[in-house]
Amino acid sequence: TGHTAAVAGVTFSPDGTYFASASLDNTVRLWSTIALQPLSVLKGLSNRLSVAISPDGQRLAVSSADFTIRLFDLQSGVELAPLRGHTNSVVGVAISPDNFTLASVSLDGTVRLWSLRDGSLLNTLKGHRGPVNAVAFSPDSQRLATGGQDGSLIIWETKTGLALLTLRDGQRISAIAFSPNGNTVVSGGNQRVIQLWDSVTGKKLATLSGSTNTINALAFSHDGSCLASAQQDGLIVLWSVGDKPAKVITLKAHTGSVNALTFSPEGARLLSAGDDKRVVVWGVAAGS
Repeated sequence: TGHTAAVAGVTFSPDGTYFASASLDNTVRLWSTIALQPLSVLKGLSNRLSVAISPDGQRLAVSSADFTIRLFDLQSGVELAPLRGHTNSVVGVAISPDNFTLASVSLDGTVRLWSLRDGSLLNTLKGHRGPVNAVAFSPDSQRLATGGQDGSLIIWETKTGLALLTLRDGQRISAIAFSPNGNTVVSGGNQRVIQLWDSVTGKKLATLSGSTNTINALAFSHDGSCLASAQQDGLIVLWSVGDKPAKVITLKAHTGSVNALTFSPEGARLLSAGDDKRVVVWGVAAGS
């Protein structure tokens, strides 16, 4: 991949024509999806931990161990502003589907909401007792889910910052995702299980067991029929999540922890990023 250290984050552009990878080598790299050739490199950054691209394709946000989030204009490659306020490493970022809000989660125990337009701080959400490891917006942008080291999964109202639900997972949560219809939120962590929750009532819908290590990342396919989980032991598991959720296939290409996962917008590809400095592109239908 050209990266010289672990790749911690990866995301597709809205149209799926390119993807971005963020690494502990202090770079973010943009790649052509079809040719798998490098398009550009954003350098001079400190320990990139996660990356998100806005739905309109205009902005790229990347979080860092230096307590900041950096916002870039993707047309010009120019950094717009460092977003400051966190007091520890910023381990996750997400951009709302309505293109208005950037959310960040940190080891400082807070969730911060920023204006994607001008980088101003909109709200600071406090509810976790310890580091916050994972963040995801609902498809309608009205809600935000965060998962913490304290085992809590909190669903917040984006506009007001009100905690709508606080769910106790029973494990240190390191990964969360909303289903494409917004009805389900999933969480995974160090107890090697994935929990499926009703995102409105908080009812636990199912528990997926059979993972072999800590779950670092979760991602739904575009149609919501498939859930991918990334593990610390280098494995990726694909699950069917219909009426009877079940493990479908286990994929292996990484030689170290798999840190991030994302499906392409049309659902034909899955990207995985790992400690082995690589980004792997999978053909989902073939598992290849």
